[in-house]
Amino acid sequence: MRLLLVEDDTMIGEAVLDALRGAHYAVDWVRDGKLADAALRSEDYDLVLVDLGRPRRATRWASASPGWMPAPMTMWTNPMTPTSCWRAYAR
Repeated sequence: MRLLLVEDDTMIGEAVLDALRGAHYAVDWVRDGKLADAALRSEDYDLVLVDLGRPRRATRWASASPGWMPAPMTMWTNPMTPTSCWRAYAR
C-alpha cells in the first residue's frame, strides 16, 4: 500500500513517517496542499493522510479532490500535540 502524508510539522512528520515505514508501508511525505497536488499528479497512492490544520489549501484540497473520499476511520489525533489531527482519504 502506498501512502501520501501531508504534514507541515517536521517533528510530527518524521515520527509518523517512521511509524508507517516501520509498519512496512511505502510513504511519501509532503508539507503542504500544493505539494500534495503535485505528488498526486505524479504518483498513484492508495491512501492520503492530511493534517487538518495544514496551511496552503490542505483542508480545501481534502474536501474537493476528485476521486478521493474519506476513509472509514477518518480521524486520528496525537495526544502529545492536541492540535494535530489527520483525516485519511482513499480512492
